[in-house]
Amino acid sequence: SATASATASATASATATASGSGSSSSGTPFPGNASSPSALPHHQDGGNASLLEEEHARWVGEVRARLEALDPDTRKWLRRVAAKRECLGAGKGGVYMYHSRKAAGTTLRVALQAAAKSLKVPFWETEGISLPDEVGEFLVTKGVLTATTLRPPIERVMSLYWYEHVAWWNRPMGNMKVVPTELPKQTRNLSSWIDTWRDDAGGGVLVQPKMADSLSSFKTKYVWKNPFTVYVEVENYYVKWLSGWKGPGQVGEADWEKAKNRLLEFDVVLFSTDLRDPASLRLVGESLGNPKLVPDHVPERLKQDDSMKQRLQRLVVDQKDLRTGENITSTLAAISAWDVKLMSFARSMTDARLSAASFLPNLSSLDMGGEASECYAGGVRLPPQLQKSIGLFQPDGHKE
Repeated sequence: SATASATASATASATATASGSGSSSSGTPFPGNASSPSALPHHQDGGNASLLEEEHARWVGEVRARLEALDPDTRKWLRRVAAKRECLGAGKGGVYMYHSRKAAGTTLRVALQAAAKSLKVPFWETEGISLPDEVGEFLVTKGVLTATTLRPPIERVMSLYWYEHVAWWNRPMGNMKVVPTELPKQTRNLSSWIDTWRDDAGGGVLVQPKMADSLSSFKTKYVWKNPFTVYVEVENYYVKWLSGWKGPGQVGEADWEKAKNRLLEFDVVLFSTDLRDPASLRLVGESLGNPKLVPDHVPERLKQDDSMKQRLQRLVVDQKDLRTGENITSTLAAISAWDVKLMSFARSMTDARLSAASFLPNLSSLDMGGEASECYAGGVRLPPQLQKSIGLFQPDGHKE
């Protein structure tokens, strides 16, 4: 019948896409190819329709088996995103992004804002503070697609230094072609700046906030006055914002575990370099329900004056740690060890998702759209616990 043929054709497409080729592991063609049941001669006794149904059931079973062979986290991600795609396609839900600082966040934001506008759903963004525990349930709400970006910790800190500190204090120099012999007094060299923003080992956790002004550490004072801030962060930035770190003080294994589990709840997690990869960008579009919503190439939005960096490099970059005398990059790697570990986990997670992304367009047609929860129907209104975390959080004093 026409219905049976259409069903077999859809299943063929789903299975071929999921396998990455037009044939199964045994070499048997998928339905819809030249030798598939749909090409068999029609029998007056209805045998062809019966064969089509059998073929359909067999290949659905194979696709299900391939899904079950995926690791549990990737399988859970697929079902969750498939359910969200359905809601977004119906104009229900929204797009939420945590803007990781100096990790191509602006580039991803521009793409997601445009996609949300096309889907006629709201777009929300958080930048500069850690996420409270209460947002976890919202991140996996059906219809709310969540996204963030990552960048290797040392690269991110170096970029933050040039953008947030050096560029700020040297903007009056603008387009100077002559390299200055000295800098404004507010400009710190790299080692001094990193030392300023490092955590104290104890973090002053036993000190009352009213005593903060008497503490010797600038960072401890700053965080006492601005709890949850990660606007300027040189130690384990990702673990802090993902785990809901309040500060002051260093993070540990429990924070890392919490951050890892929270990262799994984000639907789209891209490294900054992935934004130059068409396959990764297509995954963003597929997660939204339409690959065309995100172009294969997203122009990077650079906020840094590279010519100024070239002029001032010699004056500001001191490669020795003020506390240990070690190379400053070695120090950054050591003090962000939990972030380095999280990056390794995130890379494996994103690679597994990218490999499994071909399943996404087909899960609904296979009745595997996933969760039974309702689409988010709050419109532009957010749960109170998340509303207070939306926006840019930029405390005074962040240019130190």
